[in-house]
Amino acid sequence: MFRSSLYVWLFLGLALAPRAAAQSAENEPQWLAHLSANEQFKSEILLRNDDSDRALSLRLVFFDRDGEPAQVSLRDADGLAKTVSELELSLNPQAVKIISLQSVTGGDNRSVQAKVVVSGEGRLAVEANFNRFDNGQKTAKVGVAGTLPATLFRINVNASPDPVNGAVELRGLGVANTHGENPCDCLATLVDDRGFQLETRQITIPPNGKWLGVIGDLFPEGAMALDGAGHIDAFCGEAVVVLALSFEGSLMSTAPVTLYRIE
Repeated sequence: MFRSSLYVWLFLGLALAPRAAAQSAENEPQWLAHLSANEQFKSEILLRNDDSDRALSLRLVFFDRDGEPAQVSLRDADGLAKTVSELELSLNPQAVKIISLQSVTGGDNRSVQAKVVVSGEGRLAVEANFNRFDNGQKTAKVGVAGTLPATLFRINVNASPDPVNGAVELRGLGVANTHGENPCDCLATLVDDRGFQLETRQITIPPNGKWLGVIGDLFPEGAMALDGAGHIDAFCGEAVVVLALSFEGSLMSTAPVTLYRIE
């Protein structure tokens, strides 16, 4: 357990020049780092035009874990079944549309990530819902907002047993590389509740690709050593978007991720 010069540099960078990643901005693509399309988990994409006097034209582009175009079977806002790697649609002022994902061909054949591109100026709000099914019955549903890319992120973790039922939370991450040409190296550190580093690992994500796994996949030794609360700090060479989900038995929830854009 140590405090490396890189770790200190990261905190100096956050102290001197942080800007939390915004939830929406005109003309800049938003991303959904992880979307499910399989028998147990199915995602919906909610798109809302926040302008009161301008219609929006937008395009959804789907990628598999390797960053290749993914073929997604879905139902569009009109309920029509389609299989596409890109979907174009328009939104009237203040309008909302819902896209329901059914299945995917490509990568792990279970999930995708998506880029949402707006043509021209406009204010778009993006949300992803995750529906969990057990034995064909929906048992949980959570939602998370789309985000703008950033190069640093931080997320809490907790290995403490629940005081009521003794269950231990399983937390998973989807980290998507938003650069279309360059691979992305992310250096991630697991820190315990005393501020000591337990493990540092580097992951490489292909262009438009995604790293997907649970905390124990990213930190096989550190996760075993963590016996309480802690957090993950990560610095990435390209801009990424991150989504985190928490599982505790049959319960499911989203986990907050703080993204920083160093400028």
